[in-house]
Amino acid sequence: MKLKSKLVFLACLLISNLAFAKENKYKLADIPKNLLSNAKAIVRTESRVFEISSPKKAIEKVTYAITVLNNNGIEDAQFIEFYNKFSSVKVNSAKVFDKNGDLIKKIKSSDILDYSAISGYSLFEDSRVVYIDPECRTLPFTVEYSYEITYNGILNYPTWYANKDFNIAVEKSDFTVIAPKDYKFRYLEKNTNNPCEKVTHEENTSYKWSVENLKAILQEDYSLHFDKLSPTVFTAPSNFELGGSEGNMESWKNFGKWIYDLNIGKDDLKEDKALEIKELVKDTETDKEKVAILYKYLQNKTRYVSIQVGLGGWQAFDANITDKYSYGDCKALANYMKALLKAVDIKSFYTIIKAGVYDPNFIAEFPSNQFNHVILCVPFPKDTVWLECTSQKLPFGHVGSFTDDREALLITKTGGKLVKTPSYSNKNNLKTSISHVQLGEDSSKADIKICYEGSYYDRMTYYLSLEESERKKFIMKNLNVQNFELLKYDHLEKRSAQAEIDLNLSLSIRQYTSLLGDRVMVPLNLLSKIRSVPSQTYERKSDIKIQRSEQLVDTVVYDIPEQYGIRYIPEDKIIDSKYGKYQIKLIKSDRQVIYIRKLILNKGIYPAEEFDDFTSFFEDIETADNLKFILLKI
Repeated sequence: MKLKSKLVFLACLLISNLAFAKENKYKLADIPKNLLSNAKAIVRTESRVFEISSPKKAIEKVTYAITVLNNNGIEDAQFIEFYNKFSSVKVNSAKVFDKNGDLIKKIKSSDILDYSAISGYSLFEDSRVVYIDPECRTLPFTVEYSYEITYNGILNYPTWYANKDFNIAVEKSDFTVIAPKDYKFRYLEKNTNNPCEKVTHEENTSYKWSVENLKAILQEDYSLHFDKLSPTVFTAPSNFELGGSEGNMESWKNFGKWIYDLNIGKDDLKEDKALEIKELVKDTETDKEKVAILYKYLQNKTRYVSIQVGLGGWQAFDANITDKYSYGDCKALANYMKALLKAVDIKSFYTIIKAGVYDPNFIAEFPSNQFNHVILCVPFPKDTVWLECTSQKLPFGHVGSFTDDREALLITKTGGKLVKTPSYSNKNNLKTSISHVQLGEDSSKADIKICYEGSYYDRMTYYLSLEESERKKFIMKNLNVQNFELLKYDHLEKRSAQAEIDLNLSLSIRQYTSLLGDRVMVPLNLLSKIRSVPSQTYERKSDIKIQRSEQLVDTVVYDIPEQYGIRYIPEDKIIDSKYGKYQIKLIKSDRQVIYIRKLILNKGIYPAEEFDDFTSFFEDIETADNLKFILLKI
């Protein structure tokens, strides 16, 4: 009897120990050493399964663990998933492990935040976000998440990035899609060495991609977009359903037709409003003048407010509602401008686009939802006007860096049509300056005029939005001059399709010159020394990308003090390459030195193996930018 009791006791003790045994996995020491190079974090495991039930319904189940190696990877340990009326997010577990693989924290449900994702400029949105901060700062550590996303209305299928981001290595990751046997699931592979494993079952078909031991992709200067470097699988529906509206995405034509049908009749103004609009333009001679007047009317009357409720993410408000309340999102405002033009018999096209100042990496060969913005296209016999309808400030016809040089989808009655927005040449993306410098021994005075055009104008629109006190701080921070006092400043904005901002400055510059024995050394380049040279890497991986052509032209006139003469000025210089051209020219007289510098950069993608030549081009420019002329006391 005693033996039996002891056995029962030992069995209970063993069960108890097993129940409370500490979970141990994801040891730092288990990571292959070759994955640590250039890595801020390492994906230890990822299993992502996306199961499609119908054009309307799907569920995605994910288990994901990432080890954070240094402070640069802290944000990659956070959990951020958005959802809306058509989806829901359920977190099954969230755990934190230390470097030895010991479980140190189970994140409680009360620590999982679920809040509205309404932006600061939004009035109505049903978008929400589930957010977890593991709040661990003892490096290294690992977080593991298990969660699922359920869709009841779906337009966007997931994209699988094997590497997740620059400087993240991968120990193991796999992505599986399960679709009904009779459903046309579409995918596009980029940079993948391992082919898709496709298996057909009785009722469905599965597609699987997997990788192991992927090294981190180092983020390099002038790099291609991340999508072009990491193994990536893009996926998209054929037939889909969202908010009771059915569509097909197998072609741009079909996708555009779905959007067109969503907005039928929403660009018809009430009769009295249409008559008011006709009255506004009755004295104009050309259609382009009418468009300019009505664009100004739009800017003065409306303001941008994001409205993303249900199908509101894709369906514009009726133009009469926008007219009544004088606000709307990009869809509502573009549709309203379209209605204004329709009232005076001018044809225009609602146009969806992927906006942003950086490379949008649009994939024209894969029809899918790659858009986040709406603009308006107004064609004329000899040219086309593009209108950004959310801005109250942009000049008429100005295509800024937010939407320039990229594919867009024109929405027509017969469906979508891919078009390209205008691209600026280096004659349009232009920054010029003229400076007059009166040299002095302790301080020099400079009067400067800088003209910003094209994408340079876009960068300066932030300056225009600032209060007067903040504008001075902006100039002090961004002017590439050392030891100066800003004595006076003003600006002039020229509002046209080739928009321009002219900035006028007066500076006092301390110790601009330097004394070397009886010689005075004077830097030639006042404003535009290049701030950095592309960083060399051991083995360049990415091709080289110059996103936009641009041109910088600087003229500096130096007045020589009476007691000094010109001892030496450098020779003229030209540095010419496929990447651009650099030129300096010097003109001297008895009492002046005139320095003219021109730098042109050529948009393009250049082979990675040319990176040494590319870097040398900038190194030569850096050397030339630091040239000085010499004065000698008479």
